[in-house]
Amino acid sequence: MEITPELLEKYGQGNCSKAEIQAVEAWLDDKGGFEKIRDVSGVAPDLEEKIWYRIKTTKSRILRKRKSNVFDMNAWGIAASIAVLMGLGIFLLFFEGQVAYETNAGELKTLVLDDGTTVILNVTSTLRVSKDFGSENRGVILSGEAYFEVAEDSLHPFIVETNESMTQVLGTRFNLSAYQGETNTLTLDKGEPF
Repeated sequence: MEITPELLEKYGQGNCSKAEIQAVEAWLDDKGGFEKIRDVSGVAPDLEEKIWYRIKTTKSRILRKRKSNVFDMNAWGIAASIAVLMGLGIFLLFFEGQVAYETNAGELKTLVLDDGTTVILNVTSTLRVSKDFGSENRGVILSGEAYFEVAEDSLHPFIVETNESMTQVLGTRFNLSAYQGETNTLTLDKGEPF
């Protein structure tokens, strides 16, 4: 599109179409093109003043928008980085700090934990035990089904977490079924839950 004094006059008065506005602003912004306006013959001094005013407000608006977009992108980038780091930290905390015992279909597994608790892990089940499990930390995470013969410790309850529940006992025998998509079932064999 050719930039003429008539087009610049329309631009200065705010009567241009969107395509004409874009063409004039691209022409003016091209390699310091804001000085080009003086090169177009036939532009009246009062029109030049209007055009310069419009150019300044447009340029100011464009710069504010660019700065705002840069800020928005930086803020989103920082937020995304924080979320990734937190996710990685949680992953390392919960999964790197645990040992997982798993059984396949048709397989039972008997475990003796560091506190003396015996666990019989039923088929297609997973028991997660933190690496610092012992006399003070007696918490496990169960997915599936297991029979527990919990070593007695009145000061440190034994805790079994599932997707739906948390069971605390001091020293007892019980079976806990917590398969995904099923209601948890606790069957007490001996003793009382905490």
